[in-house]
Amino acid sequence: MGGYFAESNWRWIFYLNVPLAILAIVVCYHVMRLIPFTRREHAVDWIGAGLLVAGVSCLLLALSWGGNEYAWGSGLIVGILVAGAVLGVLFLVQEARVAEPILPLRLFRSATFALANSAGFVLGLVMFGSIIFIPRYLQIVRGASPTRSGLLMLPMMAGIIVTSILTGRAMSRIGRYKWFPVAGSVVLLAGMLLLTRLEVDTSLWVAFGYLVVIGVGLGLCMQSLILAVQNAVDVRDLGAGTSAATFFRSLGGSFGVAILGAVLSSRLTSQLADRLPGAIAQLPPEQRAAVAAGGGEDISINDPAAILALPGPVRAAIQAAFVESLHLVFLTTGLIAILAVLVTLALPDRQLRGAGPKGATGGADPLGGRAPAPGGKPLPAESAQEAAADMEAKSQTML
Repeated sequence: MGGYFAESNWRWIFYLNVPLAILAIVVCYHVMRLIPFTRREHAVDWIGAGLLVAGVSCLLLALSWGGNEYAWGSGLIVGILVAGAVLGVLFLVQEARVAEPILPLRLFRSATFALANSAGFVLGLVMFGSIIFIPRYLQIVRGASPTRSGLLMLPMMAGIIVTSILTGRAMSRIGRYKWFPVAGSVVLLAGMLLLTRLEVDTSLWVAFGYLVVIGVGLGLCMQSLILAVQNAVDVRDLGAGTSAATFFRSLGGSFGVAILGAVLSSRLTSQLADRLPGAIAQLPPEQRAAVAAGGGEDISINDPAAILALPGPVRAAIQAAFVESLHLVFLTTGLIAILAVLVTLALPDRQLRGAGPKGATGGADPLGGRAPAPGGKPLPAESAQEAAADMEAKSQTML
């Protein structure tokens, strides 16, 4: 759908979220039950939020512009990086002094919280490396439209969805989570190495197989890492912990797009300089002049239609250069995935709260209630409150 909207009216990529968000609000209002529930007054850390957004934006602008719009050593890029660093320090100072920080720094004292979020950051970087560049490969090399390239990504999404569901059920049954992100990181590493074998003439079915491997790896990691964070924090920090896990994964994706885009651009410039002159020399004089007049030597990979319209030798040279550049991108993401394997291996192997070897058996759940025994009824409010107090004490001990 995103590909279709990009072809027709890109604003609908954002409009589409409005009815979905309304539906989510209605469902949550009618379905979600938090027992026991106590309303408390809170203060929003607007200053911390502003410093965080401004600091991250500076770093992302520097990564996006550096080496493309401006030289890495230019005053603007250096100034933006310095500004990002200063804003980051100010954010940490603000979070240390405010009563209700948007990101409580004390949570990082938990090894599980710190490692799971680090793994989530790396996962986001690797995930967006595949989501962003594979559709571009399908459009430039395979001639797919944006809509069709989106449909051709369905094997990866199927791998993510199916594996996420199976992983969630398996974690509930086993009562532990550590080895799921470890296995997912290993599978993701294998998938990235497989993507380095993509060529101009690679069969779509082979590419689909590679995408399924990537999807399985992501499905094993995504929910298990968020669950690890939720299992590590106190009940009062459940919202902050969950949002932090999502934030670090999204932040990793943003950095991944910028970093891997710079890798692709640098490699592609070198490859085109080697391949294009010989390809253009093969053309008849009139075609050579037409390519030069149309800016064929400066063609952008952001315009797949223009690439596909070029004469055969030039088009083939650009496609080969692009695929060769992608190999370096996927090799880079593979090396980063090794870091994800190491971080997930370091995760503490803790048991899930409220789950035993065969699932929930009446233990305290993460929200402060008590899970009913299989086939039983929820405990009365007094028992739920006692369970909440007991779970609170155990959570503090674990942290």
